[in-house]
Amino acid sequence: MVMPSLKSGSGAARRRFWLAMSGFVMALALMPFSYKVERRLETAAHIKGGESEKVDKELAQRFQSPYAHRLVVVISGIPDPDSAESADALGFLTSSLRSVPGVSGAISSLDWPDPLFTGNDGGALIIVGLDPHDRAVEALVPILRAKADWMEGQLRSQYPNIKLEITGETPLTFDLRKVSADDVKHAEERAMPVTLLLLLLAFGSLVAALLPLGIGVLSISMALGAAALLAHYLHLSILVQNLATMLGLGLGIDYALLIVSRFREALAEGYDPGLAADIAAGQAGKTLLISAATVAIGFSALLTVPISELRSIGITGLLVTVLSVVLCTFILPWVLGLLGHRINAARVRLPGRQFKTRESLCAASERWVRWGSVITRRPWTALLVAGVPLLILAFQAGRISPGIPDHDSLPAAAESVRALRTLQGMGRSGIVQSLRVILELPPQSPPLSPAGWLAVSRLTKRFQSDPRAEEVLSLPTITGMSDTADAVDDVPQPIRESFLRSDGQATLIELLPTATLPPKARHALARQLTSIPKKCWNRSLPEASEGSWDYRS
Repeated sequence: MVMPSLKSGSGAARRRFWLAMSGFVMALALMPFSYKVERRLETAAHIKGGESEKVDKELAQRFQSPYAHRLVVVISGIPDPDSAESADALGFLTSSLRSVPGVSGAISSLDWPDPLFTGNDGGALIIVGLDPHDRAVEALVPILRAKADWMEGQLRSQYPNIKLEITGETPLTFDLRKVSADDVKHAEERAMPVTLLLLLLAFGSLVAALLPLGIGVLSISMALGAAALLAHYLHLSILVQNLATMLGLGLGIDYALLIVSRFREALAEGYDPGLAADIAAGQAGKTLLISAATVAIGFSALLTVPISELRSIGITGLLVTVLSVVLCTFILPWVLGLLGHRINAARVRLPGRQFKTRESLCAASERWVRWGSVITRRPWTALLVAGVPLLILAFQAGRISPGIPDHDSLPAAAESVRALRTLQGMGRSGIVQSLRVILELPPQSPPLSPAGWLAVSRLTKRFQSDPRAEEVLSLPTITGMSDTADAVDDVPQPIRESFLRSDGQATLIELLPTATLPPKARHALARQLTSIPKKCWNRSLPEASEGSWDYRS
């Protein structure tokens, strides 16, 4: 028996219309910001209040180093770096790099005769300082790559095998952004057809299948747009892109599927389209809100963690959840009311597949009742069958290794990764993954005083004795471990500014890990830096005076 057709009131129709218009305005406002959202996201980790953040601010604000931001140009295919021919090539390269707008300095073995600038295999490197002023530092990467290609062309007739590669924290970040954006695009291209096929199997109608898919895609775009806006005020990780795609397809489609399924059931029960849309929004909407609330509570807990990656996951989860609910409760009921019975248009005939009637709905309900009875009669069996695989997966969390990714974990095709591997072959990859230490001494014993100089030397020697350190850069080492600070006057001014704070009270010590040091060992080294007792290095300072130091890894 089919129920009589009922007409939805004009008030309900107006309410659906204005809710839908509000949803569309929100979508139109957010979606444009999703374009190139990866430019706003970060690959580096930020720990709020951590020592690394303090050191970053210190180097940026109180040191006058032209190399606070830097990258490395790796050179191969030239003669022995100590030869006259190599000196001509290095002179041309450094002068060309210094002419690039946004480059604050370029230094090679010509400026500072240190083994750091020559590799074990005869290669060479140039350290380039970056100062983009009002632009993002990553904007200089494509400019410098174009410059490197030009310089290669200029020198190729003289050095046929010359090769210039660029790497460092900034180029790696630039390439990781690009790879992440490409991966998201490819994932969407692969996931969409599979998802559409599954929805076709579930609904048997192309129109009904496209609606949840459209909601999922729209929730992804809106979430990325909202994230791009928030990135102006918060540190948001590049993980936002991948997570928004995964959650948008999952939650958006799942929530829309509930609404569409309930709408089709109401139509099969004999309600007119307007009232069926109201029933779907009212009944399935309650289930949707309860589900979304539990998801939002879980993601909200991550906002209390001071690590930017975890906070980014929490923010992305909340954005996708809230926006999926808005789309499903504001826009979708209005669209369903307009479509009416056309929701079943473009039917896909599948063997044994019948469109929902009142009788088929009752049969399906009985099947779920039988399944629920099986579960409730054997709760412990159901718990073991479902819980054991989940526990096995949860135990794998203990294998997570924090720290800098190993070279094999980075995208091999990226130019900066290839250059990093070349640098690793030279035994100089530590310059990319260095640990920066700021040593601040008491006012009466600054680094250039006899007592302060001895304290810096003691700490430098302590670092040099660690087998995990390839090289240690500090004021004593760049002056040849001089016994006094007088030799600092012979150090080039840009290098001196890099290692001595503008007020003369603090100095920079940079520890370069060995090229073969695995990520776990690098992470352990960074932790141990903060636990070195001050008595190891401050015995030369006046009694009861103390220094302070932080690190950046």
